[in-house]
Amino acid sequence: ATSFVDKPTPDVRSVSFVTLGDGSLYHGHFWSAFHLARNARYRNIKCPVVFGISDNGLSISYKTNGYCDTLFKDDLIQLYQCDGNSVEDVFLTTDKAVRVARQCSVP
Repeated sequence: ATSFVDKPTPDVRSVSFVTLGDGSLYHGHFWSAFHLARNARYRNIKCPVVFGISDNGLSISYKTNGYCDTLFKDDLIQLYQCDGNSVEDVFLTTDKAVRVARQCSVP
């Protein structure tokens, strides 16, 4: 099976990977990408993207107070959570999310 770290071949579908911290959830660039992905999912348009969000509850000048958890509640985009302190858990969870995005062409 192909892992997200394997060298791409012509028969492997590309997946966009967006990584950010929870403090960046308040920026317009994230909202544009997030709503585009949600709209594509709603309309059944191929949009293989994974949002990798590091949620430590802090931004540069304020606490984020768990806001990240509310974004994917009952959402069109599947939520995958892992222990950010475990490299293995981050790797395995990311690999699973990328596999689903690649195979199903969904966010």
